[in-house]
Amino acid sequence: MPFFGIRLFDRERRDTPTTEARLRFSWLWHARLREHIFILAGIFGLLITGYILVTHQRDIRTKAAQLKYGEALREQERQLQEEQRQQEAAWHSWEAEMRRELARQGGVRSIELSSASLDSTQLASPQMPPFPPPQPLGFRLVTVEVRSEPAGAEVFLDWMLKGRTPLRLQGEAISGLLVVGKEEYQAWFQQIDYRNNTALDLPLSPEQPRSRTRLLLVMLEQTSPDPFSFLSSKLIQEGFTVLGPAEAAQFQREFSRAQQLSSRALRAWARARFDTDLLVVARFQPFIRELSQQDLTFSGIRERIAGAVRVEAVIELDVQDLRSGDHLTAISSKGTTFALDRNQGIQKALTQTATDAAKKLRLWIQR
Repeated sequence: MPFFGIRLFDRERRDTPTTEARLRFSWLWHARLREHIFILAGIFGLLITGYILVTHQRDIRTKAAQLKYGEALREQERQLQEEQRQQEAAWHSWEAEMRRELARQGGVRSIELSSASLDSTQLASPQMPPFPPPQPLGFRLVTVEVRSEPAGAEVFLDWMLKGRTPLRLQGEAISGLLVVGKEEYQAWFQQIDYRNNTALDLPLSPEQPRSRTRLLLVMLEQTSPDPFSFLSSKLIQEGFTVLGPAEAAQFQREFSRAQQLSSRALRAWARARFDTDLLVVARFQPFIRELSQQDLTFSGIRERIAGAVRVEAVIELDVQDLRSGDHLTAISSKGTTFALDRNQGIQKALTQTATDAAKKLRLWIQR
């Protein structure tokens, strides 16, 4: 078999033994080199193939790990979202329940504290979820703590009983007239607001006896200030101290909110606010009739008395004890007068009746 390497030698010398040996050696060497090249090429091919296979397997494993990791992340994200939804649902449920409870208690609920050392978070709410939601829900409770010395005083907010001291008030907004009272102690009262009052420590003083001549006078069904002025001036002449119309108006406003005098808080507040134990409720009723309207035989007489009136005035006094709420006595006075006009007749009758009512009240007080 011819070989390209033969052409490297001279034709004339190829028959010599040396040349023949050289040719055989060169052919063998090239054959061996070719075999080695083929072997190396095969090995290199195997290495390349193995590397490709290993790299491919590693890429497959990497992609599988990435997919698995991505799936784990998505599952973790789904779990977090589910926990967040459950948490928000729990907070919404707690908020709705809390709003219903606040509505039942007039907007402010109360928690009686068993000990002054209790932490505020322990009594926030037994149903409150442990953690707040990531986004605020627009519902936040504020607190006002009320303590008194001595403890056990009743706490009223806008005339609703909230409990006894020590007490914590909770609500979205806490404001109104706060009255703290205990039997035989002077009541404490103040308009409070949670932004200014977060903790109140109130020393209550023993209640002192008051003079029975100091009166809180309230005129019912009053169409003008004249009846109040006339009656209070006559009471002052009889030795009484009468609170003015501003105090009477304030009492009437709070009375309409409390809706009943039997409220212990209203009576305690009135005694502390006005420094009196006696409430006098007065009613004035005038009855007016023109004399010309009466049945008169002669028309000339009717013409002469035209414009003249007969006025009958009645004043009724109800005296009530602000300590017990009991009705103490009722006083009624009546006066009749004649006058040339309506206003003059009312003033005369009112003066007469108020004078008589003030004297009767003084006689009852002196008994």
